[in-house]
Amino acid sequence: MSVDELNRQFGIPGVAAFEEGEGGLTKIVMSAEGSVAHVYLLGGHVTSWTPAGGKDVLWLSRESQYMIGQPIRGGIPVCHPWFGALEGNESAPMHGYVRVMPLDVESIELCEDGGVSALLWAKFSQPAGAAWPSDFEIRVRVTVGRNLSVAAETLNCGQADLVLSEALHSYFRVSDVRNVSVTGLAGQTFWSKVTGSEGVQDPDPLTFAAQTDRVYKHSTAAVELHDHGLDRTIRIAKRGSRSTVVWNPWIEKAVAMGDFGDDEWPEMLCIETANALDDAVTIPPGETHVMETCISVGPTE
Repeated sequence: MSVDELNRQFGIPGVAAFEEGEGGLTKIVMSAEGSVAHVYLLGGHVTSWTPAGGKDVLWLSRESQYMIGQPIRGGIPVCHPWFGALEGNESAPMHGYVRVMPLDVESIELCEDGGVSALLWAKFSQPAGAAWPSDFEIRVRVTVGRNLSVAAETLNCGQADLVLSEALHSYFRVSDVRNVSVTGLAGQTFWSKVTGSEGVQDPDPLTFAAQTDRVYKHSTAAVELHDHGLDRTIRIAKRGSRSTVVWNPWIEKAVAMGDFGDDEWPEMLCIETANALDDAVTIPPGETHVMETCISVGPTE
C-alpha cells in the first residue's frame, strides 16, 4: 500500500501521518501531548521519540542500514520470536525475523488520555524444517503521549505450545556511557555474555567502564537510567517481561560491527525489556502473550 493510500485509510491529520523514511521505507510520524515518535513499518521499529520540551530519548547509529531484510541499528527493534541466536540453526537470523520484515497497519486510534496508538501486525507461517516451525501472529502496539509504550502481542496460531524468547531492544541516547548509572537491578542474578559466567548485581548503581552484555534473570521491576550530562532520568517500566538486558559494545565490539560507527559507543546504552534465556515464555495454542515497555522521562535528582 502506498504512502498516500495509507494516509487516506489510517492517517489522522495533525496526529498520525505516513511518510517516506530512510531508504525509501515507510514510517509513521505520531504526535500527541507535545511529543513526537517515528515508527517504521519495517519490524514495527520505533526510531525516535522526543517527549514534550525535551530531546530525543532514543539513539540511532549513523551507519544504520534501511532495507527490507536488514535490521535498523538503534531505536527499539522488536527481537522476536527468539532472542540472540536460534539454538541449533546457525543460518537463522540473529534476534529472529520480525525486526527485518515489514508489518501491516491494522489501526491507528486516538486514546482517551490524549495519546495516539498505532497497531501493526503480521502472521508468520513456516513450513516444516524452517527456522521457526510454529505459526503465530504478532501485533506491535506503539502508543505515544506523555510517555512512550511499545507492546509485542503474540498469538499462538499453531497446534502445539510456542516457546518464545523476545526483547524490545531499546537503545537510549546518553551524554557519555562512562558517566551514567542504572538503578533497579540491585541483588539480581545476571548472565554475562562477556565473561561467560553468572554474577549478582551489588547494591550500588550499575556503572560502565568496559564492554557490558548482561541478561538479568527474573527481573520484573522498573529500571532507571540516570544521566546528569543530559539532566534526565529515563524510567523503563514493563509488564509481561521476566528479563532485563543491559548492553554497550565498547570499543573493540563497536569497530567489529559494520552498521555501528567506530566512535559511537559512548553515545548509547541499551536497557531491554525481554524474556530471554531461562525466562522464555510458553504460549499454549490459541492464547496470547503480551510484553510491554513503558518509557518516561524526568529530571535528574
